[in-house]
Amino acid sequence: MATALNSKVTCLERHAYAPELNRLHLKSGASFPVPHCTTIAQAIKRISPKAARGIYAQVTFERKDSRGNVTFSKVYSGFVNSRLQALAFAREKQATTHAGGRLFDGSELPRAEYRIRFVLKG
Repeated sequence: MATALNSKVTCLERHAYAPELNRLHLKSGASFPVPHCTTIAQAIKRISPKAARGIYAQVTFERKDSRGNVTFSKVYSGFVNSRLQALAFAREKQATTHAGGRLFDGSELPRAEYRIRFVLKG
């Protein structure tokens, strides 16, 4: 991909005193912001898509009230090395959620339940 873009590059617009304004210009007329890139190779690497490989895990925490309605939902997601790593993360997060506390109406705070979804990428 990077070599295919090399032939399509017109120039790298560099700002000496404002490197966050650097832009890469292509022959097609498109231009991309490439902050802090000082060479064309760095700029091409920055705008090239990165292939994601591995196990993508999505851990969802939900807390339900007495009627079964979801009152709290939080989603954590990212790449993991193994399924056990995602499970350990979910158990650690569940341990830090405070269950058993008293609410203003006198009811007890239920424990958060979690679901883990795995997707293989790459």
